[in-house]
Amino acid sequence: MQAGAFVPEAVLDHPNVVRVLRVDEQSGINYIVMDYVDGSDLSALIRSQSKLDLLQSLTIIRAAADALR
Repeated sequence: MQAGAFVPEAVLDHPNVVRVLRVDEQSGINYIVMDYVDGSDLSALIRSQSKLDLLQSLTIIRAAADALR
């Protein structure tokens, strides 16, 4: 990797966080290789519904906060 390239500063190991397998650079392009997770992401869920209800929102926020703990 060249100087100043993206280097992860922390390793997160939690069921709510996709595992990063490799961070590298090829031909001047930085890339990240992550585990494949089948299903949709949070962005797709939000776009598919006009509004998330309170329980859905709190469940998502708690899962994210738990992963960062």
